[in-house]
Amino acid sequence: MSPNTGLLFSQIAIFAGAILAALGGLGAFHFRGKADAEKNATNITQQAALNQKIENLLSGNQQLRIGNDELKQALAPFKQYALDRFPNADVSTALKKLEADLQRIDAITKPTVFKVISTKEEVAPEGRHVYVIELSPVGNVVVPILTIIAQTGDGTRVEAINVTGPTVPIMATTGSSEKGDGQKIEYRTVSPGPIQIRITTAKIPASIRFDIAPLAEESVTIK
Repeated sequence: MSPNTGLLFSQIAIFAGAILAALGGLGAFHFRGKADAEKNATNITQQAALNQKIENLLSGNQQLRIGNDELKQALAPFKQYALDRFPNADVSTALKKLEADLQRIDAITKPTVFKVISTKEEVAPEGRHVYVIELSPVGNVVVPILTIIAQTGDGTRVEAINVTGPTVPIMATTGSSEKGDGQKIEYRTVSPGPIQIRITTAKIPASIRFDIAPLAEESVTIK
């Protein structure tokens, strides 16, 4: 290769290198711009989300302040009543004493209900079946009316409902269905106290329903 040819190749290589360098610089500028744009878009989105959270927090605080103000206004009459009732006490102590008084009033005026303590079944002579339900009162107020109903689902005869307990009245109103598959007994003015109910059927019924009122539970389940 002659010196002139080598020089020509060298010049071509330098020119090609310059073009590649220019292209590399242009590509770097282009993709750096896209990367910066994407980064800016991400930053804008994150900033918008942060701004929304701050706005929600401020709005929540505002609502909380409004709620606190409304609560203070609602409690103002009770605060004044507590101070009038207990003039020698500070606000906090007066309100606590008033709360205790209200709880005592609620305890002595809240209607009494009965709670199921236990249930069981017994086999009686001549194929009869007995369901036993133990009740305990919740409350101290006299129960105006205590009602107990037993109804079989297959027509099995309900022979008796016997109710015993130290506060159960002697007199009761009773009734039965036309087919004899249901009975009802009702007592008036029952003082709170433990009660045992014994329901006797002619045989084991396919199903039986017990309705007792007032009762804390929605229904009675024999276990």
